[in-house]
Amino acid sequence: MTDRELLYVTTIAQEGSLTRAAQRLYITQPALSHSLAGIEEALGQPLFRRESRGLVLTYAGERYCETAREILKMYGDLEQELGELEGLRRGRALIGMTRFLSMELMPEVLPRYRAQYPGIEVLLWEEPSTRLLEMLSTRQLDLGVMNLTQEEAERMDRSHHCRLLYQDPFVIAVARGDPIGRAAVPGGPGQLAVLDPRLLRDRAFSAVVAGQRIRRVTDRVFHQAGISPEIMFTSSSFETARRVACAGGGAAMLPSRYAALFAARGDADYYALPEEYHAILFAAAVRPRGSYLPAAAARFLELLEEQCGHAPSAP
Repeated sequence: MTDRELLYVTTIAQEGSLTRAAQRLYITQPALSHSLAGIEEALGQPLFRRESRGLVLTYAGERYCETAREILKMYGDLEQELGELEGLRRGRALIGMTRFLSMELMPEVLPRYRAQYPGIEVLLWEEPSTRLLEMLSTRQLDLGVMNLTQEEAERMDRSHHCRLLYQDPFVIAVARGDPIGRAAVPGGPGQLAVLDPRLLRDRAFSAVVAGQRIRRVTDRVFHQAGISPEIMFTSSSFETARRVACAGGGAAMLPSRYAALFAARGDADYYALPEEYHAILFAAAVRPRGSYLPAAAARFLELLEEQCGHAPSAP
């Protein structure tokens, strides 16, 4: 078994699809299918079975993947150690990020990292935070970067090293020129005006689907404010929810850095929430306590922390 074969099988298991796995591995699907067939033939038994939900591991496949992940991690650790002995002239940094944070941070951080450490390969996995935590627990990642609520950050700190990158306070978005703005209290110099969410009790809201962190914070604000506004529209995309709210005379809540990415559209007015609502997400770099952080990933984290001091401000 080669390290490439181990990576092929574990990636197929992760994606549950030859097509998606091939895309992630940057090879053609026929080539990946041929490789899998050769691996299974050499082992004398199938590693996957086809079900309606996709490719599912057999028992032999589960055992193969458990061992493969350990071998790949050991190989990666050795590669990192050798790279560190050479002064980070070669090696890998295994980084996981949620999609929004990757979109916001990687275009700035990666070119600087490559300029300083051209021999280090950065492998980036863009996944939901729940999946990133699973990958951290099975040592598939060196570092996971994700958003956490305050409650999650406090709870997770017992089992993980959580390096805070920045705090992202929520804002209220309404259509440009909405008269509700006349009720907002002016903020300090360079700050948004503050709008009491209780003034929006009769507004229809657009929101992300239940269970997402943005929705959990939004619902907590509603509860704390003692209001139950109509949820006229839900979406898995915070930007779709924001656009619908601004186009339809409603309102939406979202983190300020999310809003800053689309402020140039000029279709919304944004207002800060009063501080007593503690409506904040924390961007954090996470790894299990007791885990080894390779030097290549540690240098990546240092650049990430530097960049977060220069990320977009609230609109």
